[in-house]
Amino acid sequence: MESREDGREDNQMRQLACERNLLNRADGSARWSQGQSCVLAAVYGPRSTVGRKENPEQANIEVVFKPKIGFAGVEEHELEHVIRKTVEGVVLTSLHPRTGISVILQVLQNDGSVLACAINATSMALIDAGVPLKGLVAAVAIAVQESGGLILDPLLTEQKLARGMVTVAFVDAQPTEAGVPTEADTLTCTTSGLFSADQYLDSLNWGRTACSRIAAFCRVSLERYQRGSQMLA
Repeated sequence: MESREDGREDNQMRQLACERNLLNRADGSARWSQGQSCVLAAVYGPRSTVGRKENPEQANIEVVFKPKIGFAGVEEHELEHVIRKTVEGVVLTSLHPRTGISVILQVLQNDGSVLACAINATSMALIDAGVPLKGLVAAVAIAVQESGGLILDPLLTEQKLARGMVTVAFVDAQPTEAGVPTEADTLTCTTSGLFSADQYLDSLNWGRTACSRIAAFCRVSLERYQRGSQMLA
């Protein structure tokens, strides 16, 4: 097993942190951190739309992804597409026809796994906005090293040295009593680089297990936030 620069085991996540309801003008917001990687998500809507954006059957989803520095380029637009498809796959859009839901993502710090970080921030911001969802979304990245081994939640330096990358998101990834995740819907899976079919399947298994842990963290965070809101009421 190769040592990692931050001392983690290959299958170990970085420390997670989440704060909600940070932006007064947004209907929902969340700041999600995985180690030094941090993304702020703001959700606006569902709100009435007109013209070409109006869909009589379902809500229209828009996603804007802003890098920490500079303007959005090709990479950011690709991430916007992935996140929009993810949101469309989990939001019950048919409950809000002729409306629009906008998700604005601002990268505060990118130290790797930023797509997974952005999806997790989006999931919590949608919940904060009260948008009806099919379930709780959790995402994680897995890197395939030159040696052929896998590492979970890679740093930016680890990503740059990786042979391949897999980012996967699941809906309601819950562990069983035996600690093995139950069947969860694979909502999103993106890949880059070169790796074998076995490495890909192993990455999905690692991702499913990690996402069950992330989902558990999210539920605890939501429960703590709810208790705090009740105390302030």
